Amino acid sequence: MRIGTHFSQPVTRSTPRPSASPSALPVDAFRAGTEPVLAGVEPQVDPILQAELSQRLHSLQVMASAFAQGKIEVQPGRQWSQQISEDGRQTITYRPEDLSRYSADYGVGKVLAEAARARYGGPSGNSEMTRPSGYGVLEDAVEAARTGNLMASRFPGTRDFMAEAARTDLKHFEQHYQERLTEKLLEKSKGTLTREQAQAAAGRLGRLPRHLQYSKGVLDEWQNPGHLDSDLDPSVRQALQRTLGDLHQATDAPRELLQQDLRPQEGARQSQQARQIVREQLWPQFQQLVEGEIDDLSEALQGQPAGAPSQDLARAGQHLQQAGKELQKTGSSPLQKAGQQLQQAGSQLTRPSDETGEALNHAAEHLQEWGQQNPGPAQDLAGQAAERLEQGAKELSQTDPAQAASHLQQAGRDLQSLAQQMQQQGAQGAQQMAEAGAQMEQAGQAMEQASQGQGAGQGQGAGQGQGAGSGPGRGAGPGHRAGPGRRSGSRRRSGPGCRAGSGRRSGPGSAADE
Repeated sequence: MRIGTHFSQPVTRSTPRPSASPSALPVDAFRAGTEPVLAGVEPQVDPILQAELSQRLHSLQVMASAFAQGKIEVQPGRQWSQQISEDGRQTITYRPEDLSRYSADYGVGKVLAEAARARYGGPSGNSEMTRPSGYGVLEDAVEAARTGNLMASRFPGTRDFMAEAARTDLKHFEQHYQERLTEKLLEKSKGTLTREQAQAAAGRLGRLPRHLQYSKGVLDEWQNPGHLDSDLDPSVRQALQRTLGDLHQATDAPRELLQQDLRPQEGARQSQQARQIVREQLWPQFQQLVEGEIDDLSEALQGQPAGAPSQDLARAGQHLQQAGKELQKTGSSPLQKAGQQLQQAGSQLTRPSDETGEALNHAAEHLQEWGQQNPGPAQDLAGQAAERLEQGAKELSQTDPAQAASHLQQAGRDLQSLAQQMQQQGAQGAQQMAEAGAQMEQAGQAMEQASQGQGAGQGQGAGQGQGAGSGPGRGAGPGHRAGPGRRSGSRRRSGPGCRAGSGRRSGPGSAADE
């Protein structure tokens, strides 16, 4: 059985309707599998729109029952989900506003995804009471990919619908993440943060949390194998690459299902194997990303004032990551490898460690490798830039951010000079090299501002930490940032700018655990 795309546009209204969000439509107007119910509907609801939606729901229920292999009801609810009651009745709940907000293909894809779970899904490997924070996010992503692969193997053509619905959901989530994180921070601070402070804290985090990026990567790999998002945090990309084999083992169909569907024993065996892989292979990598987000949220909850060192370091890290991205566009293998290392170093710059210095050293090695392939003035400039990076890595390891900043700025200027030389020779990638150099120079400038702020004693936060800071920029009250050194407590970490405190703190819902 093959299905093709036959819906492409959102439901259109034949007559104007007073402005109202789709969620304002009364839930009672959406009754799956019935004729349109017009009685008792609020006057502002367009009857034609209501009739179209009701007809669509009827089609979705018929499709759900066919694909889920049994009678299944489609009912309105707060979120999309699939449930089996104690008496064996199967139900798919949908969000009414989504059916008018998005195209009809979206509704088809969502119902297919839930029908796939009903047809091939197994019980959760961990109960809600015992599974660790964030485990459900990982388990749900893997289960969606696993059951989606089985459905697509059995019914060719369904993957496109499910993938489009997943892309729409991810895009919507990313667009509204800052708003949702602000609300989480307000809730978890219990009155210690104003809304403005919570918004500022959410803005400092800026990006989608790493563990959610990993879940997105799981779905990206399911939709388009071998093509990870170029904007992934380097630590997330590395975690995905390390676990790619395990991920496919957990989610790929055990055989072609077009001619013969999975037997119950096969389905149970594959489901059990997938849960074991999630628990033993994927979760350890995922957990490290979750714990990193907890640390980031703890720092954000400190409510540091504008111009504080951590903000400048975050900006420096962003510039360094952008420099890495530009190098990856040059088309040269050594420069692309150098760019990857710069991205990794940039992602770690707010919490420098030995790995940060190692990444800069590896970037320098790849720059030198490129220089050896391009003898002459270009080789000399590449060597100078590489030497600057190595010196910067050394200064970071010795917790001297001011000197490290100076070396980064000089390395950036060296790369810009190298770009001019490349342009004169008509070499490929000159423009990207120039932009990489500019971004690296800006990274050094931001790091310099961070070191100046630290020296001026601007490391004070507004959080609830219990340990007084020590080292350059020490403060005298609770919640102060420590200078170079280690944090006391059960989870010690070395590196500049670590805090003193009691160790692990919980963030809001494990970094907006969705």
